[in-house]
Amino acid sequence: MTIIERPNSWVSQDSAANTTLSYALQLDPAPLTVSLSGHDPIFASLEFVLTNPTASPIDVSSVAFTIQVGTESSNLTTSTATIGASVSDSTRWQIQMPGTITSGPAIYTLQPKTGSSVAIAPGASVVVEIYNFPTIHNPGSSIINIKETAGGVRFTSFQVTTFPTGFHFYGLSATVEQGSQLVPVAQVGAGNPVTLVWYSSVVDLASVTIYYSDPVRGQRTVTPSIVGLWTSPPLSADTVFTVVITVSVAGGSPLTAALSTSVAVQNPSLVAGQATVSGPLAVSGASTLANVNINNSLTAIGLATLTGGLQLTGPLGALQSAVAIQPGNYGPAPTDGFVYAYTSGSTEAGALCSNLLSGSSGGLTLTALGGNVVIWILQSYWASNSNPATLLLPVKKGNGFSISSFIPTYSKANAPTSFWWIPFGASSSPQQMATLRLGDASSPREADLMYIEQKGRS
Repeated sequence: MTIIERPNSWVSQDSAANTTLSYALQLDPAPLTVSLSGHDPIFASLEFVLTNPTASPIDVSSVAFTIQVGTESSNLTTSTATIGASVSDSTRWQIQMPGTITSGPAIYTLQPKTGSSVAIAPGASVVVEIYNFPTIHNPGSSIINIKETAGGVRFTSFQVTTFPTGFHFYGLSATVEQGSQLVPVAQVGAGNPVTLVWYSSVVDLASVTIYYSDPVRGQRTVTPSIVGLWTSPPLSADTVFTVVITVSVAGGSPLTAALSTSVAVQNPSLVAGQATVSGPLAVSGASTLANVNINNSLTAIGLATLTGGLQLTGPLGALQSAVAIQPGNYGPAPTDGFVYAYTSGSTEAGALCSNLLSGSSGGLTLTALGGNVVIWILQSYWASNSNPATLLLPVKKGNGFSISSFIPTYSKANAPTSFWWIPFGASSSPQQMATLRLGDASSPREADLMYIEQKGRS
């Protein structure tokens, strides 16, 4: 016989049951605990729920419940002298009692009050209670056999474990520390831990296992180092915690008791192996998506990192509005972006941004630090023309950049020059860019070799 153990039911059921009806057993108290010599006995009860799980009526002739009586740990009770029995439908059913037994099997039989059988309607149940029996003095497990006669004879069984006196396990909750107190919570912010507390008579830490969900690594297990107390790692997503206590009992298989609680996380990380999103998806925390198909808009308030690259079948909207900036040295760029420079030609004779043929020259320079390409430009114009000059410098996020221009002292007028910052992704304000300006930039040197070489040719 193979027994299936279910947490917190305090009973195990035969996995090979072939009965027509389904059977469930509840205990009171749950779990059963031993009676102590020299003290008043602990009286307990068994409540069997018999249900027709089919779509047709079932004619039942009888159901016999056999319990074991004696003083051994494999028995359920020491005597049947005080035991009573009842049935939920006493109009159609009655229970045949075995009389007083102090050793061996005791059979309680559910049978029709009249006739040879009673029909149980589809989905209907009958409750049989065997109550007021004293528990044994030694912890252990006992088998209760059930014989069903309903168009044939079929069997099932339950194993009931009687625990040592004083066993208890209850009160699991998730808390956070506020001052000197642990306060129960239902939600915490992303990156914050919780502390689980519970109450149990089991003090052997090796008998306690904590299971908790992890969105990336899957289910995790840990053994606490303090009785009834454990602090979790920082949480990144809604998390379920289950505390399991395993108790070994002489004469029976270990019994497992479990309590669960869950904690929601505000702005959680999103981890998905594959997801199809038909409506708007808003993600305010870090997200890891292995395969996602979004049929509507995607809004990521936090950082979205794509390690596999980005492939677009539609348009990409990443450039933000240009922000006018002043020449100078700038600190780390807040985003990827471009520095754009525009120099208009002057119509005044002798004035120029750079007029090599007339013997005067000016310059415009844009540089970027931290690994970006350094770009230098000297643009030539006729002094009488109004041709504009433009320059575009890519800047990587986190890199600084420098912008400057100059007009030689012998030039009659300066050609107007403007600079802009064009960010990717997030927009920038003039105030933000002003705070990044570290000071004036060095002007291009009039003695630059290119300048000297060009001037000598003019």
